[in-house]
Amino acid sequence: MTDKPKREGLAWRLWALAPLLHVFAVSMTANFTVSFASVFLLNQLIRTPELREFQNLVLAGFWPKVALYAVPLSLWTVLALWLAWPLARMRFRPEDPEALAAARRTALKAPLYQALLCFPGWGLGHAVFQSTAWIKGTPPEMRWEFVLILRNQMCALVCFCIVYYWLEYLLRRFYMPALFPDGGLSQQQWASPLSVRLRFYIFYFAICVFPAVMLYSIILAQMAPEQRASFEGLLDWTLVGALVVAAWLTYIVSTGYQRPLVEMKEALGRVRTGDYDVRVQVTSDDELGALGDGFNEMTAGLKERELIRTTFGRMVDPNVRDHLLRGNLQLGGEVRQAAVLFVDIRGFTSLSEAMRPDDVVRLLNFYFDRLGRVIVAEQGMLNKYIGDAMMAVFGAPVPLPNPAAAALRAAVRMRDAVSGLNEELAREGLPALQTGIGIHCGPVLAGNIGSAERMEYTVIGDTVNLASRVEALCKELSCDLLLTHGVRECVDETEVLNGCIEFVATRSVRGRQEPVRLYTVRAGA
Repeated sequence: MTDKPKREGLAWRLWALAPLLHVFAVSMTANFTVSFASVFLLNQLIRTPELREFQNLVLAGFWPKVALYAVPLSLWTVLALWLAWPLARMRFRPEDPEALAAARRTALKAPLYQALLCFPGWGLGHAVFQSTAWIKGTPPEMRWEFVLILRNQMCALVCFCIVYYWLEYLLRRFYMPALFPDGGLSQQQWASPLSVRLRFYIFYFAICVFPAVMLYSIILAQMAPEQRASFEGLLDWTLVGALVVAAWLTYIVSTGYQRPLVEMKEALGRVRTGDYDVRVQVTSDDELGALGDGFNEMTAGLKERELIRTTFGRMVDPNVRDHLLRGNLQLGGEVRQAAVLFVDIRGFTSLSEAMRPDDVVRLLNFYFDRLGRVIVAEQGMLNKYIGDAMMAVFGAPVPLPNPAAAALRAAVRMRDAVSGLNEELAREGLPALQTGIGIHCGPVLAGNIGSAERMEYTVIGDTVNLASRVEALCKELSCDLLLTHGVRECVDETEVLNGCIEFVATRSVRGRQEPVRLYTVRAGA
């Protein structure tokens, strides 16, 4: 589809009606070309007086027949243009989504539907042109009738091939890029595709069966009865042998093209499910072979990329990974409303002194694994490990409707997870853990901090500092969970925690002039 002219004048009307003009031109050109070619061929091959007499009988009243044929020809033309009308209607109503959907359906079906119209058209043409002979009571002999019917259907098959492939070429060249800018044609439910093998067999009938049967019929028709008896068996076997060999070669060639394409299609389906170990077998050095090699290189690259992505996702939070992989690698950030949660193990220094280093690592891995799962389940970002402490952010880089509520739900679940973890640690012969959790919410600067060579995605600001200070107050106030008044105001108590938030104390925090009101969640909430 070319650039759209201004919505005025003859140029715009021709541009808007171009799909109908294309369909009409293709159909008329194919049918009239085949008609005149077949008539010319018959005139060149007919030599006997008997066939000349038959031809004169068929052509008797030729021009009246043409005039009579104009009526069904007009109906056939109207039907063809009606089937193609949605392509033009879309240009008159480009903002209408229904018009676009109808145009897409038509573009996918038009080649096959327009091509199929050739068969009833040629059958109707045969009936009209034979009408005069039957009305006069001088119908041709059945053998001549059979020749004409066979000729018409073979001509219809040739027209089918011309219309289908020519119209499909025009649609792919001028219309499909605009109708399907993002592709996905094979996934449309309206598609009426012809497989590669079926396309080869259509060509087989059009360029092999058609001329072979036509020449066979004409040769037999021009022979005298006594000649026909002596040559009929030889010609029959020659025709059958040629068609069988041609069908066998068509099968071999079509299989050579279809099998690699089907294998690549199936392999592509496996790649879509995440199976990057799939490979296709390359058995040729042509374009299909190059396509197969490219497919294998692509899957190898995808496997390597997925390995990097998975490894990267283990080193940083998956949300941060996806944020960075979308191209957000510039230094700086943006202000977000978020909730920050710090969790720390109480008395870890003295605890680790009495343990072997490998037991310390095993203990921390148990601890970080269980609490990290809770953070991810509440759509939080596990930002960093700080020795035996963790910092989690809710609301960045993925925005959340209520970051404070998500952080508080995570804190309650983390406290329950520590209780369950202590039971497992006891079975492993490791000491029980006591934790402190602090939460605050407010504006943070979320982005990449560091240098151009090495950076880290994190959040900074007063909200982060206060959350850290609140977590440190857990030991002083003998609480395993503290939250600020800002978090308390953002939480729907009855919905999130079933009315279990309790005021604890008001404390002055280093770096802030106003004292901070602190709350906790009663154990067992």
